[in-house]
Amino acid sequence: MGELTLIVGDIGALAVDAQIHPWGRNRLPWLLRPLSETSTSIRRHAGWRPLWDLWRRGPLTPGEACVTDGGRGPALYLVYVCLIETTHSALWKATDSAIRLAHDLGCRTVALPPLSAGRGPFSPETRLEPMLEILRAAQPAFEQIQVAVPSVEMAERLRPLFP
Repeated sequence: MGELTLIVGDIGALAVDAQIHPWGRNRLPWLLRPLSETSTSIRRHAGWRPLWDLWRRGPLTPGEACVTDGGRGPALYLVYVCLIETTHSALWKATDSAIRLAHDLGCRTVALPPLSAGRGPFSPETRLEPMLEILRAAQPAFEQIQVAVPSVEMAERLRPLFP
């Protein structure tokens, strides 16, 4: 069975087969408004090309996942998943779509942040629960699944959810 771990760090710096990033429906979010944490991490580590490839692909529908190569970054693939709302079912569907795509690509190691951890009326712990349901079910198919958080404070809040 694969390892499911919580780590502190910039997901864009992780050398895994696939990094999973949340993405909105807007085709040009990184051109029309200040860069999000996700866009900034991708641009800093992988360069602009994966973002351009994502733009050329067109808008994503909620829960849909798509892939680009890892650009100049340490990951082989960047998987993007569209997440518009932070309901249990939306988080479950988005996580499931992204993990299935990573598996279909033959990935053995993946990293993802708590999807939508900074948005919505629910706590990060509540938003992580549907994700962990999918990730635990997927553990046998992967060598390692890393949930990356940006701060020690968030890691301390979420640590009780990891056995």
